[in-house]
Amino acid sequence: DYENIIQNKKIKIIFQETIDKRVENFLKSKNLDLLILKNKESHKLNDNSYFTIIKQGHIDSSFLYETQNAYHLNINDCNFINKELYQINSLIKNKNKRVILYIQFSYASFRGSDTWLKKAAEYKLQNISKLSTIFNTSLVIPFASFFYFSHSENQNLKKFANNCKTVSFFLNEKNINHCILEPNTQLININEL
Repeated sequence: DYENIIQNKKIKIIFQETIDKRVENFLKSKNLDLLILKNKESHKLNDNSYFTIIKQGHIDSSFLYETQNAYHLNINDCNFINKELYQINSLIKNKNKRVILYIQFSYASFRGSDTWLKKAAEYKLQNISKLSTIFNTSLVIPFASFFYFSHSENQNLKKFANNCKTVSFFLNEKNINHCILEPNTQLININEL
């Protein structure tokens, strides 16, 4: 069971502060090592790394992980408005460090028509380009969008979804340095990317 795996591997769980504390209380009831962070509160993990959670809306969040050589910004599927993006960018204090962006590359939800599906897929690509510019990224890692709709009635929803090939083609056209990770790789040296 996962509880024992987490405890045996001494994994610390970092979670955002919430009003209802439902997830926090559940994790505490399992006696797991838990760190609750307030929005945009930076927590020092060791001498060379800091972790910051950035809330988006009421339930979603992203994070900024600063290491000795880089900032790792995991936006995933958060839809920040421009004002919020520039606030996040202001958290990147050392402009000499590389910025690596981890982001969703396609839609993963219901859209009512083919027109909406096409627009959603195009929006995700344009959003990667926009965020790469705002954060002056050294590397983009499109990682979140591998989805599968189980019900046969929903199979048409994936017909315009971006895949690794279309994303890579788009990013190459925009001259955006990127890497799509191979799922079976266990350890990646980010400096080699």
